Amino acid sequence: MASRPLPRCNGQIRAASGRRNDTFTSEIFRYLKNSGDPAELRRFRSEERVLVAGPDYQLKTLTRGLQVLGTIERADQPLTLTEIAEAMDEPAPVVFRVLRTLEAGGHLRRNGKRYTAVSSGDGLTSARWLISALGQLSAAGTEGIAAATISAAIDADAEATQSLLALMRDGGLADEKGERWVLSPRLLKLARPLIADRTITGLRGLMERVRAHTGESVGLFVRSGTQQVLVEMLGSPQPIRYELEVGSTFPVHRGAGGRAALMPLEPEETHRLLTELDLGEDALEAVMAAVALSREAGYASSLSERVEGAGAVACPVLDHKGEPVAVINIMYPAFRLQDTQVRAFGEYLRGETTSPL
Repeated sequence: MASRPLPRCNGQIRAASGRRNDTFTSEIFRYLKNSGDPAELRRFRSEERVLVAGPDYQLKTLTRGLQVLGTIERADQPLTLTEIAEAMDEPAPVVFRVLRTLEAGGHLRRNGKRYTAVSSGDGLTSARWLISALGQLSAAGTEGIAAATISAAIDADAEATQSLLALMRDGGLADEKGERWVLSPRLLKLARPLIADRTITGLRGLMERVRAHTGESVGLFVRSGTQQVLVEMLGSPQPIRYELEVGSTFPVHRGAGGRAALMPLEPEETHRLLTELDLGEDALEAVMAAVALSREAGYASSLSERVEGAGAVACPVLDHKGEPVAVINIMYPAFRLQDTQVRAFGEYLRGETTSPL
């Protein structure tokens, strides 16, 4: 018997009510029954049983998926395939296919043989893992760090850590070094805008003049929220000197550099920033008073605040709008300068930073 084309529904399988067009379904069923192809008829009936559950045409597969998610979310701990199948009273092969589908779609996470549901907060957790892992890699330096050590430090299981490190490698943040991991030099591409920042390049000449005049180390700090970050460092030519590593970070209430960063701000803004640091009322008022004195003098100074036996003199640098963009910091061993020299350095630095950037 010649084969006839399968009936078409002109693109409309469901009626306006949202249910399937039963007339079209019946037409396909009659066609398959009359065609004499029992295999096609069995397949059609099988698909009908899988897709439809009851007169309201609910999708069984979707229902099972939601039931699996509900079972896992209600559990006190991650569940195995067997435990999920027993809890749902469903065959393990059926539950296995549902689990694989949900895992591939990012709705479940598998650790070994156990499954956990992916919640809306997991994206934030992954971001925290990434930040913590970058910190671990940075602290390890060129020697690198083992994945197991990172896993313990960020409180993630081994599989999640390996996935995170692979993502960081593909994204240019980390590289494998044998059995250890290191920061990738490709990170410099991300930092290129900061390296080429006019704030740094435009102030390097000033930093060199200050170093030549004082004979001491000169640092350039930029404020980031409640933190001050060292972005450039020119070391003293003297054999005994005080200097810091680029990237060193300190809270704004510590040292001459911090107070210099707060000097151009309105008292209300200074108070708001210090409140975020949870210093306590007495400590907050002490910092506010010290900033006011520095503002009156035109420079800030400190002695043994961040490092015992080290001193600093600092002034803010403003742009043409009067907004603070950076802090120039003279750093020295305390034994080398008397109070009169510290004041002289402060007056000199104030004069050098008077002109806007």
